[in-house]
Amino acid sequence: MDVDIEPGDWPVEGVARVLEQRLGQPPDVAREQSERLLEIFHADTTIEDTEVESDERELLWDLMLAGLVTMETQHRPHPDHGRMWRYFYWHLVPPERLEEEDQEGEEEPTVYDELPASAWRDRATA
Repeated sequence: MDVDIEPGDWPVEGVARVLEQRLGQPPDVAREQSERLLEIFHADTTIEDTEVESDERELLWDLMLAGLVTMETQHRPHPDHGRMWRYFYWHLVPPERLEEEDQEGEEEPTVYDELPASAWRDRATA
């Protein structure tokens, strides 16, 4: 994933606002996590998972659920022994994409959303 925006271009307040809205975090916690996210990525938009500490990885998983980061897996030969190796990369989602998603609002309910839970349960046991 190629991204033309630098992490320094991410507004800390904007990311914090997204965390407040999507994860229901209090403003002070959201701002702290926003600053921490930008520190994890240093001056890049993509980092390899091996560069991430375990507590940072936990934060990244939470932020992935909020849509602030994505993860990519690549399979390629290991440089030392040539066997296929799995590499994991974390990517920052560009701020303008976050703003677009927030502006879209909630989706219209579908017929499936209006079905009662019992309809799904009855169908699963049939």
